[in-house]
Amino acid sequence: RWVRSLNGRADVDVEQWQSSEPEADAGVAPVFARSLLPTTCTMCLLAFFLNFSYYGSMYALPQVLPDVTLGVSMFASLLIASAVEIVGFFFAIALCRRVTRKASLLVYLVGVAVTTGVFLGALSLGSSMALVAVVVNMAVAAGRFFQSIGWAAAYVYISEVYPTSCRAFGASVAVATGRLGGILAPMAFEWLLSTTGRPTGFFTVVMAMAALIASLVQGLPVETKDRQLGDIGREAQSLRPAAQLAKSV
Repeated sequence: RWVRSLNGRADVDVEQWQSSEPEADAGVAPVFARSLLPTTCTMCLLAFFLNFSYYGSMYALPQVLPDVTLGVSMFASLLIASAVEIVGFFFAIALCRRVTRKASLLVYLVGVAVTTGVFLGALSLGSSMALVAVVVNMAVAAGRFFQSIGWAAAYVYISEVYPTSCRAFGASVAVATGRLGGILAPMAFEWLLSTTGRPTGFFTVVMAMAALIASLVQGLPVETKDRQLGDIGREAQSLRPAAQLAKSV
């Protein structure tokens, strides 16, 4: 009953509920069909970026922060950021219940882009200024806060947007691509460090990727919040590239 009320369907009898959507496993093909391919590509990029930026920053920050006068120890700075991350998850729950899924994703992506830009700007001012210590600590904590929103919003949307007949496979493709991002992030940081000679190159890439993926998310053709999965699946399968282009303009 409590879950039904959260979903706004308190009057629905789950024992008698039936869906007209096909439940048989449709295999691999629908996920890469013309109607779902743009959504699949966007979901894969989103999951890749989510893992790439999160685990990459976890790897990069301990190498970047020792060169900055933080006013506190690096351990304390990262501990505060971890505490803020927990707060971010609770905020993400409330946010996802009140705004659309795409809006939640945009809050995450724009937030990461802005906080990363602020972090880079603070580092460029020099490591000895008192203002830099405050801004860097705030940017690191805020970045983890927005990452929490991403973990919640991205995987909720990924689990809802595919039809029942291919939902498990579609979500698996996106999640697996995301894990690839986590694996490649440390290697990307080291390659950018050796190529540019600066440890901030990785964060510049993160900021650019966040802006790019935000534009792709804005063009997603299907909104899933407060809708039955059967309705979402039928709309997703009925899409065509021309219709998706028209909705994204």
